[in-house]
This record gives sequence, structure tokens and C-alpha cells, in this order.
Amino acid sequence: DYCRLVRMSKKTTEVKVPPSNDVSFATRDDAAEVLRLLCLFFDKKAEQIPSIEELETMAEQGLILVLKKENRIAGFIAYELTKASLYLRYCFVHPDFRELGVGSKLMNRFLYEGRGTKRIQLWVICSNENAVKRYCHYGYINENMYDYVITNRDIRYERKDH
Repeated sequence: DYCRLVRMSKKTTEVKVPPSNDVSFATRDDAAEVLRLLCLFFDKKAEQIPSIEELETMAEQGLILVLKKENRIAGFIAYELTKASLYLRYCFVHPDFRELGVGSKLMNRFLYEGRGTKRIQLWVICSNENAVKRYCHYGYINENMYDYVITNRDIRYERKDH
């Protein structure tokens, strides 16, 4: 086993905090920076990093939220939206901007964007205790549904001549 992910969910509730004006939809031009941050800070084996084309399409469809500080992306949330469900795919706050309210502003806007849905779902790596704790803070519950990422060891066989 390489790692274990757990599915968390919550019912959509009315957003009590109005969304921050600091959070906006990503542009197509932001997609390259989002991809760079995903590749730098996320686990490529476990978290299925999307292609630049997929991120550009998501940005064009208004499915990536960004908060910028100092002309940089301080954090982002990428998601999928259907009539009934909101799926959080990636949530990230750059280490330089943590503990400054960036994540809560992004999460509140994300919840606002999903206000017409019934349910919100996400998968998180079980060992990422900080993320699990923060999702619990927002009312997500562990569904006790797990996904395992398994990798093959690089086994080399020696040929024996007879």
C-alpha cells in the first residue's frame, strides 16, 4: 500500500458568512500556476494531478476559485458541480499564506457556490491530519469509505542461463 484516502461529506447548508471579495474565479491564465502548485505540493501518485488542459477547462467553466496576495496565488479550490452534488477536488493554501484566513475565505466561497446542491464530497489522504481536522471543523464527516493507492515495487528479475 502506498497510502489510504478517506471519503468525507456533509450536507449542504445555508452559508451564513457572505463570500469574501478577495476570492475570485481563476482565469485560463491562472491554470498554469495552479498546475505548478499542484505538482510542487501534492502527491502525484495519490492525488491524480490534472492536465493543464483539464485545469484550463475548469477555469473557463468557473470551477476554480483563487485568492491572490502580493500578485501570487495564495490559495485555490478546484471543484466539480452537478445539480445535486458538489465535489471538492483540490484545496490548497500556500505555506507563505497559512494562518491568515485564506483557507476559510476560499471554503466559504466554495460553500456559497454549492448553495443549490444537497451534498458535498471530498477524498483526503488519511495521514494528512491537518486537512482532516480542518474539514471536520467545516462539518464534514468521515464516511468510513476508503480508497487505497497501491504501487508496484520495481522488481528486476535476473535471467539465468542454463
